[in-house]
Formats: sequence, C-alpha cells, structure tokens
Amino acid sequence: MVRKARKVAKGKGAKQATKKQGEAQRHKQELQAIKEKDPEFYRFLIEEDQQLLDFTADADAESDGDDKDGEQENIPDKEKEESSESSRVLTLERFQQIQSSAKTSMTAFKAVAHAYHLAVRSISAEEGQDQDKDNKEDNMQRSSSSTARRRRRSMTIDSEATFSAILEWGLENFLELLEHHAGAEGEAKDATRTHDATRLPRWKRVRVMSQIFWDETLFLLINAQNAEMQEAVLRTCSSARALAWLWPFKNLQRKYLKTCLQIWTQPKAANASASSTSPRLLSFLFLRNAAAMTLLKDGLSLEDLLRAVLRAFTGATSSYTWRSLNSVRFMENCILELFRLDDAAAYRAGYVCIRQLALVLRNASLKPAAAAKGATGKAKAKSKAATKGNKASKVNKVAKVAKGKARAKSKIAEALVSWPYVRAMFLWTRLVSEVKALKDLAYPLYMVILGAVKSQSSLNFAPFCLHGLRALNELAEKTQKLVPLSALLLRLLDMNLKAIDKAPKGSQEDTEEVHIEILLALPTLKEESLTKLGNCICALFTEHLGLLSRSVAFPELAAPVLLHLRRFSKHCRAEALRRQLKGLISFVEETRDQVQRFREQLQDKLHFTHASGQGVRVNSTYWEAS
Repeated sequence: MVRKARKVAKGKGAKQATKKQGEAQRHKQELQAIKEKDPEFYRFLIEEDQQLLDFTADADAESDGDDKDGEQENIPDKEKEESSESSRVLTLERFQQIQSSAKTSMTAFKAVAHAYHLAVRSISAEEGQDQDKDNKEDNMQRSSSSTARRRRRSMTIDSEATFSAILEWGLENFLELLEHHAGAEGEAKDATRTHDATRLPRWKRVRVMSQIFWDETLFLLINAQNAEMQEAVLRTCSSARALAWLWPFKNLQRKYLKTCLQIWTQPKAANASASSTSPRLLSFLFLRNAAAMTLLKDGLSLEDLLRAVLRAFTGATSSYTWRSLNSVRFMENCILELFRLDDAAAYRAGYVCIRQLALVLRNASLKPAAAAKGATGKAKAKSKAATKGNKASKVNKVAKVAKGKARAKSKIAEALVSWPYVRAMFLWTRLVSEVKALKDLAYPLYMVILGAVKSQSSLNFAPFCLHGLRALNELAEKTQKLVPLSALLLRLLDMNLKAIDKAPKGSQEDTEEVHIEILLALPTLKEESLTKLGNCICALFTEHLGLLSRSVAFPELAAPVLLHLRRFSKHCRAEALRRQLKGLISFVEETRDQVQRFREQLQDKLHFTHASGQGVRVNSTYWEAS
C-alpha cells in the first residue's frame, strides 16, 4: 500500500511538473509574440515587471516565482538603458497586445493592473492626490518600503479612447483574470470555495492583484462623474461572484459599505435625471448580496450591517417633503427585504432599535422633572455662593451649567419631535406587521408610539400626534388587532374646535397653503390652518372607524363616539369642518345600522344551528359580511 501511495504521489508530481512546463512554454510564446510586434514595449514590460505592483504593495514572492524563469531572459544592461520614452506610452494597440496575453502571462496581467490604475487615477489628479493621502496609513500596513509610495509614473496613456477602453475592459474582465490565475476553473464544483477566494489553490499569487483592483474600483466609484459611470462600476461590484474577492479585505469591506450606503440614500446621482434610480438599485443589490455573504462567511455580521443601514436611513430622513416620499418608500422596501434574510438577526436589531425609540421618549418625558431639579440646584448654588463670598465667579459657573442643561433639553425635545423619529415609527410599523420574526414586538411598538402621542399636549404639535396616530392605525390594520384611538382623536378634535373659536381670521393676502401631512408643528394657529387640521383629524377618524366596523361590537363602540361628534358639529364655527363632521356622523350611523342588521341575521342563524344540534364557531373580533 505504501509503495502504491508513493507511485501515485510520484505520478501526480510528474503531472504537475509537466503542467507547469506547458504553462511556462505558452507563457514564453505569448511574450515572444509581444517581442516580435513591439520590441521596445517588450523590454519595458520585462524591466518593469518587479515594479508594476509598487504603487500599492510589494509583490509576494509566490506571485513572481513562476514567471521570472521565463521572463528574465538574458537582457543586457545596455539594452535596458536604451529603452526610449516612447516605450512608456501605452497606446491602444499596445493595450490590446497585453490584454490578449493577460490570461496566459502573469507579466501581462500585472501590466493590465498597472494600466487600470493609471486610467482610474487620471480621472482627477487633485482628487487622486487627496485619496492617496487618505490611504497613506493603509499603504503603510501593506508595504514596508517607503520608496514604493514615491515612485514615478512609469507608464502614460496617450488618448481618451485608450482610457475608455482600459476602464471598460478592466471592469468586465478583471475578475475573470483573477479566477483564472488563482485556479478557480477546477474548483467550480465546490460551492464553498466559490464563496471563499482564500481557499483557491493559487490565492497568494493573486492576492495583491485583487487588492489593487478593489482599491482602484473604490476610487472610481467615489469619484464617478455621472450616474452611468456609477452604474457600470456597481454592476461589476455588486454580484456575488465579485464579493467573494472583496471579502478577504475587511478594511475595504467597510469602505465599500459606507460608499454604497451613501449612494443608496441619495434621491438621485450627480448629473443624472430625476428618474435615474439605477445606481441606487445597484447599490442596494450590493448591500443585499453583502448581507447574504455575512451568513456564509465569518467577519461582518448581518446584525451590524442592518444597524448601519438603519443609521443611514435615519440620516436620510432628516427632512421630509412630497418629493422625498418616493425615496423614503424605496428605502423602506429595501430594509424590509434585508430583514427577511435571517429571523434571529432581525429580531435582535428590531429589539435594539425599538428600545432606542423608547429611550428617546423617556428622556423627553423626564424633561419637566429635570427642569425642576435644575431650578432647585440653581437656587442652592446661589445661596452658597452668597455665603462664601466668591459670589461673582460661582454665579457665572451656575449660569454656564444652566445654559448647558437648556441646550441638552432642547436637543432631547428635538430628537422626539423630528422627522427621523416619525419615519422610524412608520418603518417599524411596517416591519413588525410584515416580518414574522418581529410579530412579538408589536405591543412594545404600540406602547412607544402611544406614549409619544400622549407626550405632546399642545395643539401646536398636533401634526406630530396625527403622524403617530396614523402609524397606530396602520399597525391595527396590518396586524388585525384592536388598537383604540377614538379617545385620542376626540381630544384632538375638541382642542382644535376650541382653538378655532378663539383664533382670529387671517387676511387673504397673508394666507399660505398649509400641508399638515408634511409638517411636525403648526406655524400659526389661524383659522385656515386649524380648519385643515380638523379635516385631517376627521379623515383619520373615518379610517379608524372603518377598521372598527369589522367588529360585531361596532354599535356599542360607536355610541359614545356619535355622542361627542354630534356635540362638536353643533358648536363648530367653521362651516367646511361642520359639513365634514355631519358627513362623518351620517356614515357612522349608516354603518352602525347595517352592522346591527347583519348581527341580527347572524343570531337567527345561530339559533337555527343550535336547534338542529350543530355547532358554529364565530370570530368575535373581526368579521366580514357577505
């Protein structure tokens, strides 16, 4: 058995040796073809072979060992010195020569990487210098040689056509070249290795080349001048095949995620039409595939990625207009897709975020108590300062402390009554109702939103309360749970009608159109704005009562509501709002009578079935009449 194993090992070693000899022979033939067509450029490639990777990192020993034997042919030093400046110009014909040999020659592959680097950095020389300064610390970790960063540019691009050809060909074919030189063709059947480039046979040979490609592609993505260029780069980077080569570099992972999050939160790219959404879609495709990679490989966790996406969403919703509505809904759809990947990570991220909303509400609710405590503290400090003698200095210190506390309180209040908080309420309402793993968080979310609505007792912040009540109404509709809102809506309507009685009528010249749906607080309490607020309350009341009409107990639920609505319509001063209240009352009465008739028919059927000895199961919460 031992002899057989040795024979097999010898046979495998002989096969590998012959395979290497064949590759070296083909490699020499490719280089010979370049030498015959352009001898000067051939000598330039050979002498610059060792320095082609110096602009990012020193080449690994294994990446050069297989090629030096066939490339460093006996070239005299005199011939190297006679290399002219024209040999350093990369024309389109020369690039076509090296790209045709890039799959069989490592030297040509390095030349392609060098050309790609030059093309990317030539987009903007100033931006390239700034990017080199930002990446200086990263380059120090990858390279021990300081001369590598100060090397001169050894190759130049002659025309715009060559520049475009290099970028297009590099984005389309560089990953294929990496797979070929790393030996990925024979590993395609192994699914684990297709998602892990480090397990390929010749990974160390192409590691530096892969890092160069991702560095330059990141620079190209950040400094893309239009949406078309961003789209071309993201199409290459967002595939699962490409992410397998990015994942070994953790620092680049974070940079790509940060850049893609910035593109994802932008309403449109620079110099793009208003309808151009391809870069945003492709950036989300990158995030989606990166989230899937977190489930397959170690490193970045899905929970961390979800939190980063939620932070980006919060930053993008600092303001809200009618134009940003589609953008916000697009981001909500994307987040919903990410939360459906893994139940455990989704629940942990959801628990932390809803807890954060509760903490913001808690801090804002403790504001009056903190103010009282601050007032007593100031009084004590003043008395102590007066008794000790150093009155002026200590009073100044107390004043500075009081100012700091006032700023902190204002920030806390702004954190609650803000668009990020409102959009977070709507986002988590949708996530909790549509993701099964988050169903258990429906009641905590309900309590948080209800507390946020009740914390604002002033009519100026009635639009913020309406947003919270609308979110609760959506939660009730999507979860099919009873969420009572009638008392809160009646309280708002009562405050609104009293304010209308006291409000002065504004002149027609000073009247501005008020959109309650995109406001958090009323700018003025004039009759026109208060009337529009009352219309929004009635519309939300109609939606809420429509949900309650699915219950067989709707007549009993509607009785106290009708009592208050009739009183409000009788004493309302605004004619338009009075008509809307009367219409709402008529709809509630009609629905109540209809539910009452269906309920009587249902009771007759129940008596009939019980008399016949058969049992009937009735849903007492919600029902639908046929």
